[in-house]
Amino acid sequence: MKRSEIQGALRAPNRPPPIAPPSAYGLTAIASALYILARFSSQNESKMAERSWSVQDAKNRFSEVVEAARRSPQTVTKHGKPTVVVVDVAEYERLQQLERATAPSFADVLLAMPQDDGDFSRDPVRMRDVEL
Repeated sequence: MKRSEIQGALRAPNRPPPIAPPSAYGLTAIASALYILARFSSQNESKMAERSWSVQDAKNRFSEVVEAARRSPQTVTKHGKPTVVVVDVAEYERLQQLERATAPSFADVLLAMPQDDGDFSRDPVRMRDVEL
């Protein structure tokens, strides 16, 4: 087995191949640094852009789920079905405030009941026998 094959087998599947020094590309150090920065930031964005996670992935990569949830809601699935959504605390508070603003209070519900003192019809029901 060749040395390059061994190194390829040992490399993690999510890791990019090693980057050659700037001189190999004929680039200046600044251009090389910009290339490396763009390459790694685009890989991190693709990981963070994931919006759906299995429960196992969410448990194993919880920090990534939290960081991604700070940008947009993240869905966690169990057996392929959406189970929960992880959202940023600011978004959660906004939704809570919106719900409170649109939901009527208990007092409003009671006051909305009809107050016409009308008679209610009663269904004919046979009373049960009670032994005393």
